[in-house]
Amino acid sequence: MKRFAIIVVILMLTVSGVQADQLFGVTATDLVRIDPANPAVVTTVGPHNLPLHISPTSLTYDPVQQQLVGVGYERSGATVINQYLVAFSLQTGQSTLLSTLGNPATVGFYEALEYNNTLNSLIASHETTFGSFKTNQLVRMATNGATSLQVLTTLAACRT
Repeated sequence: MKRFAIIVVILMLTVSGVQADQLFGVTATDLVRIDPANPAVVTTVGPHNLPLHISPTSLTYDPVQQQLVGVGYERSGATVINQYLVAFSLQTGQSTLLSTLGNPATVGFYEALEYNNTLNSLIASHETTFGSFKTNQLVRMATNGATSLQVLTTLAACRT
């Protein structure tokens, strides 16, 4: 019996001028399309070809680049040792590492990725812990592979 986890994101895509709901997910090896009317029907788009120790999460649709984008966590055992901004082709499933976000032990965790139409860019939740001090921020990320980040707001800052 083959076991795999599917991470799901709901997308609103414009196809030939018609709004269509599409669900996409990521298995250990493939990008998949899920029928929203019958979630038991899963179709493989294609292999993403990410190394097995990188697990994608927080998928969102970038309408400017016309691709899915997510954060990929590189693991050594159970420990996340690096984070990447990863794009997925909707036609082939192929992934592309857009940029390295860094080791969470030194730069914090990026998660809850979403495309913001007003800002025309990706927004991520970013949690950083320095000693006993923790901050949660919303950061703006470039979608073209650039590694520049802009802090939009600090959501919370507290001692842990």
